Amino acid sequence: MYACDIPVFEYALKMWPPDAYELVVVHRGGQDAADLLKQLREAVGASVNMVVREAAPEEVREKYGVLLEASDTSALPWLIVRSPVRMDIRRLVWAGPASATNSGVWLDSPMRRKLAHMLRGGSVGVWVFLESGDRIKDEAAYSRLESELSRLERVISLSDEFVGRSNVAFQILRLSRDDPAEKVLLLMLTKSEPDLEDLHAEPMVFPVYGRGMVLYALVGAGINTFTITEAADFLIGECSCEIKSQNPGLEILMTADWEGDNSAYVGLAGFAERADQAEELLETVAAMATEEDVGEAVKREKDDGASSTKLSAAVLLFLSAGVIGLFVLGRRRKM
Repeated sequence: MYACDIPVFEYALKMWPPDAYELVVVHRGGQDAADLLKQLREAVGASVNMVVREAAPEEVREKYGVLLEASDTSALPWLIVRSPVRMDIRRLVWAGPASATNSGVWLDSPMRRKLAHMLRGGSVGVWVFLESGDRIKDEAAYSRLESELSRLERVISLSDEFVGRSNVAFQILRLSRDDPAEKVLLLMLTKSEPDLEDLHAEPMVFPVYGRGMVLYALVGAGINTFTITEAADFLIGECSCEIKSQNPGLEILMTADWEGDNSAYVGLAGFAERADQAEELLETVAAMATEEDVGEAVKREKDDGASSTKLSAAVLLFLSAGVIGLFVLGRRRKM
């Protein structure tokens, strides 16, 4: 796979739209359900990475794996929240009674606003430090993280050709498990990988990059020089321009206007335009050299030596468009 010299964090911020969480409203009708559906659907158009669906109670076990019948169905409507698709599955994040008055906690929170602001403001990565509640463990782990990121900021440099600056900026957000305003963020972080909830007695670090993508979790003794450097190297490393789903990470559900800043970094200037040109080129090549056309050209070659030149040119054009084709395929897959 060919790499380009655009850093991963920058490419992800400009080119990877966040994948959607699935919010399913379970109901049998009524004003409460109508109000909840209206609020959620109106929010979809306000830069929230989610899709909204609705279902009858008897459907949710088969469709979503939720045992609603074992719960108090008089509490309808319910809300089922599932993560973006990874490895062809959506993980259950939460399910329970909901209403239009409390559903807003899923869409936004103070720390998620800070996170989006930092990422859009040029941070290479925002490291969310989740406390365990054990003060000694937490302070030791936080000190290691802070010290190592400070060291990396001093020794790592970026080409100003692409980001307009040469310095690396990492930032840390500290999250308490007891913060009532961030219960949803806590859920999403601990549900981003299997078994993280079982490790609640350990501090955790979640490097976040791009448009709110959690790289992976560093846990307990795993918060060390090697793992922090490894994560930082990934974020500032050269992008291979792969399809986003082939990269590690899972988005956070959040409200953020990622497209609000239309300014393009120098390294990405004209990127979309080049992609459109590449797509047009591929369409032209496809029209010129379908399998039938190539077959006819081969037959004509016996009678007309000039036909071989045309055939060779078509084949050469296909080869020269190969790398561009890989990018366009990735671009289409993200749409």
